[in-house]
Amino acid sequence: MPTSGETFVFIDNIYAFNHTCQLIWSTDEPVPAGITPSVTMVDYSLSMSKHKKALAMAVASILEGTNVDKNLAVPEPDGSTGMVQAIKEVMGDAGGNMGKTVYLVGDGGENMKVGTLPIRRDREQNIVQSLELDFTPACLGEVEAARHYRARVDYFKFKRITLIMLALDETISNALQAPTTFTWHTSTMMRILTT
Repeated sequence: MPTSGETFVFIDNIYAFNHTCQLIWSTDEPVPAGITPSVTMVDYSLSMSKHKKALAMAVASILEGTNVDKNLAVPEPDGSTGMVQAIKEVMGDAGGNMGKTVYLVGDGGENMKVGTLPIRRDREQNIVQSLELDFTPACLGEVEAARHYRARVDYFKFKRITLIMLALDETISNALQAPTTFTWHTSTMMRILTT
């Protein structure tokens, strides 16, 4: 527990994701009064294999000052990256995590999502979808990548998901420097750690 004046983050579920998503830690410990529980998600797709040491350090850093045992085991990196699907699964109505902050450790990449995402409501309150997206490898140029990342951020904002990402790699850094770089909404914060 934190000392007086420190912020305490209570995590009740930790998920690992690649092209699938699995619960790797949870607690039945009661949530302290006045605290909203958080969720942590860890990318263990194959692209994370070059960041194994940084990944372990990042996870330990996020768990510092929380109720989670620091000896958490993350699966070995394997498979593709389905970040959007994992977040939809974890944060959707059936996931039981609505309203919680998501702490996500990964490289910021997505290489599975194809299709559209709900991004806002129009004046008549109809849901507006993004333009067609294709995050599969070799499909994105620099301008398209910025549009795709923007759609992803708009989706998180529309779904009222507060996502705090610790991004390992230049993937997110490159997207932020693209010519049509988007502005991050206050509901979506990102820290960048290049390795």
